[in-house]
Amino acid sequence: MLNQGEESFIPVIDAKVYCLVTGNVLFESKFLAVNKQHIILIADHLVAK
Repeated sequence: MLNQGEESFIPVIDAKVYCLVTGNVLFESKFLAVNKQHIILIADHLVAK
């Protein structure tokens, strides 16, 4: 979705935003509209499993 289409926002459901330093959850949301131009880092390997 990042490289396709003309839409500026990506819909995300059940979103969790983590602190890059501590790994703590900063906030959770059932729905989040993410502006593609504001995405800096995507790192699923940082999430504790």
